[in-house]
Amino acid sequence: NGESLASETINDDISLGNGDSTEEEDIASGGTANSNAEKHNRKKRILFEQTSLAGSLLPSQVKQILEILWENEARLCSHISDIQDQGFGKKAGHSMFFLENIFVPPIRFRPPMKAGDNVADHPQTVLLNKVLDSNISLGDAHRNKSAASIVLDRWRGLQGSVNLLFNNKTASKSQKDVAGICQLLEKKEGIFRQKMMGKRVNFACRSVISPDPYLAVNEIGIPPYFALRLTYPELHDVATPNKDGIAVEHIAQ
Repeated sequence: NGESLASETINDDISLGNGDSTEEEDIASGGTANSNAEKHNRKKRILFEQTSLAGSLLPSQVKQILEILWENEARLCSHISDIQDQGFGKKAGHSMFFLENIFVPPIRFRPPMKAGDNVADHPQTVLLNKVLDSNISLGDAHRNKSAASIVLDRWRGLQGSVNLLFNNKTASKSQKDVAGICQLLEKKEGIFRQKMMGKRVNFACRSVISPDPYLAVNEIGIPPYFALRLTYPELHDVATPNKDGIAVEHIAQ
């Protein structure tokens, strides 16, 4: 399941449109090749006119800027990220920088929290509700054809809500107690060190940046500085006399 964010499907006078030409324009431009060139030039012209007068850009405008950049410098832009080289069978293009849907975990993984007679929503539910409210507010601004400043403010609110869902480091003091996805994974309180890696006690294992693919499942990696100095005590049995009455230590096997 996914919560769809307000995207290019909701357009107002600020959006640039998709740049498609009508049949009459194609005929007037003199064929398919000329039509494509005309559409491209018109798209750049409209984009320049709108962005030259605005201090802040809407996500729809930024998306069209990157789309034009990808059309002109596709080979260079393909080196920005290695997503296209990972064999997914689909070219990401400029759309890989934009999030249009958010996956929502089932209710069983974010149950309500109970404290006595009080019941509170799970932190993830709180953050997802903020994204949903911001999305609805942005849609209302588009439908009511609100001023550009209001639409831009609603876009920023939606972006802030999505940021909090992933990471609450930018949250205000009143929102710090709501954990984002990063906070659920990192540090001692994260599910890895507290739930999965712990043995008899929590926090028993240290987290690392990345695993080593050259280590077997029964091996551990130790930095050379520690490996050359690391010692451990050897266990010995209590000294017992031999047949000649000489005490001998037996190393425990």
